[in-house]
Amino acid sequence: MAFQPVDFFKLALELHQAATKTSSEASRRACVSRAYYSAFLEARTKASINATSVSVHQDVIRYYQTNAQAHPSIGNSLKDLHEDRKDADYDLKKTCSAQISGKALTQASKVLRHFGALPQNAPKT
Repeated sequence: MAFQPVDFFKLALELHQAATKTSSEASRRACVSRAYYSAFLEARTKASINATSVSVHQDVIRYYQTNAQAHPSIGNSLKDLHEDRKDADYDLKKTCSAQISGKALTQASKVLRHFGALPQNAPKT
């Protein structure tokens, strides 16, 4: 069976919970990254966008933001997640707080629930 993007979300949740116990910024940063990729990969699949170029992130975000039937709020959540992911992965001067990783989990769960990849009754972040 092919890898399921929701498994990245499950890992992000584990990282967030571990970071709460240990105050590990590395875990919070990894949480944000995995939360983003869970939502992005699911959204990319649902949009039938198969590209793997650097611009694919913007292509997927734009698809959802500009297509009313594709739910612009999903595009906005993906955009926010993408910005937070870039900060978490590349901006070492910015602190990645528990609030930021928690927000990433909330946004990713919203996207995943929209597509039915995360059950409505799944534990809240």
